[in-house]
Amino acid sequence: MLKPLAPVPSNDPGEGHSTVSRSRQQVEKSFSGLRCRLVNQVQARFWYGL
Repeated sequence: MLKPLAPVPSNDPGEGHSTVSRSRQQVEKSFSGLRCRLVNQVQARFWYGL
């Protein structure tokens, strides 16, 4: 199981998170959704094959 990476703080205290951190979070969210879809498809095919 992959462990999510911690957010990277930016140099600007008012900004919160850096652009890189926000981009990485979006990529992780996308891959998480793709992984869930893949797992669901594999489970459906597995049960269908039984």
